[in-house]
Amino acid sequence: YTHLATEGFRSHSRARRDLLNAKLVWASSPDHRFSLIVNHFAMPHAEDPLGLTRAQFDENPRQATTAARQFDTRKSVDQTQGGLIYEWQGRDHHTVRALAYAGARQVRQFLAIPVAPQANPKHPGGVIDLDNRFAGADLRWGFHGTLSARPYSFVAGLAYETLTQARRGYENFDGDRTGVQGVLRRDETNTVYSLDPYAQADWQFSERASLMAGLRHSRVRLDFDDHYVTDDNGDDSGARDYFASTAAAGVLLKVNDDLRIHTSYGIGFETPTLAELAYRPDGEPGPNLALNAARSRHAEVGAKLRLATSAQAQLALFHADTRDEVAICANSGGRSAFCNAGRTQRLGAEAHLVLPVSQVGQLELSHTWLRAVVREGYLTCTSTPCAMPSIEVAAGNRLPGVPESKTDLLLRWGAQTGWHAQVEAQYLSKVYVNDVNDEAAPSYALVHVGAGYVFPGPGTRLRLFVQANNLFDAAYAGSVIVNDANRRYYEPGPGFNVFCGLSLHWQR
Repeated sequence: YTHLATEGFRSHSRARRDLLNAKLVWASSPDHRFSLIVNHFAMPHAEDPLGLTRAQFDENPRQATTAARQFDTRKSVDQTQGGLIYEWQGRDHHTVRALAYAGARQVRQFLAIPVAPQANPKHPGGVIDLDNRFAGADLRWGFHGTLSARPYSFVAGLAYETLTQARRGYENFDGDRTGVQGVLRRDETNTVYSLDPYAQADWQFSERASLMAGLRHSRVRLDFDDHYVTDDNGDDSGARDYFASTAAAGVLLKVNDDLRIHTSYGIGFETPTLAELAYRPDGEPGPNLALNAARSRHAEVGAKLRLATSAQAQLALFHADTRDEVAICANSGGRSAFCNAGRTQRLGAEAHLVLPVSQVGQLELSHTWLRAVVREGYLTCTSTPCAMPSIEVAAGNRLPGVPESKTDLLLRWGAQTGWHAQVEAQYLSKVYVNDVNDEAAPSYALVHVGAGYVFPGPGTRLRLFVQANNLFDAAYAGSVIVNDANRRYYEPGPGFNVFCGLSLHWQR
């Protein structure tokens, strides 16, 4: 169980959050195992100070925008979900795994949308009210045996997921008062379901090499049933189907006891989410059914090397080409409208090094380099409504919101019990904030230090700790709002702060 309450680093950024996770596992016999998982998340009140322009960010990163106070921008979330897993391990090399889950999620968000635009009878209002009910099941059969006298395994299954969303929109004003729920402006029921049969095989075809191959066929259907039909706002019901067959294959080579090399290739398929389909770039009501699913091709090669008893290094190179990537056309008042971008490409490398520095000390160093660019230029919008995209995004532009490089350094000291301490340093390169690349969040480096003490007990571990974050009080953008229509791209991260607490771990 975790409880968090904060006044927030910025003005108008108070929040409270509670999180509960529980898992119960029991075996009725050596061949049968059950797992029950329950999760509850509650965020009854989280204020939103909104993004800042670059001038505001440089002047005072702790401030909130005038619109945030005027419309009391905030969000509340309540989610509960649970799942049951049954696993059977047969004595004849067969296995069965069955999973079922269900849950509910309620979200209410007040946006900073001026009163005047909401006078349009087709406008959905400035308060979003979502009531989601979701469920899913996965049935999987597996076989572990031999093929040509070599270890072989095969898994086949069927996954089904469904979601029903009651979506309502209200005016975010009542008379002369703003930031309060007003009259109804949107009322619809959105239903999504997906059905995915899949299969995967693994074969160790030699003493030092193995092959993996998998295939999946996906069908996703989204239905929108509009209940808010007036003389000025017609029936905006609609539906969209997405289909795709995707595949992946890979080879793992064990060169020796200290070096392993892997390579893989796959085809990806990603449908738009309900949030991405919620609003049309042209400002008209109804779902954005013109959005296509993104399709991509991925390739990766990597190595894992053991340098000494406790030292190891990992390196991976990857490449991905995507078409019809779902991108943000414009952000306005906390509401995003999405469109399909031109072809994009990601080329990158990841490295990770772990070195012991003493019997109880360890140094970890990781670095990621990523070149994410537009390969094929396209036209986009900078604001809504946008009946005809007119802003050119040139080939070679960097994808917004994606840093080129990220480096992490972590030095830890301490055993499982008693005293422990750590020093952590992070570096992030600049991040472009829009498709046209005319502005970027600056690069930054942060340093954190922490210490604590662990008290062991019968079946328990009590940990007391203190953490000093952003030790040198650096000013930085913790996140960016891509393509914000008002150029309020920057969401500042907190300056120097100290966090202390305790954690109790109990196991029976």
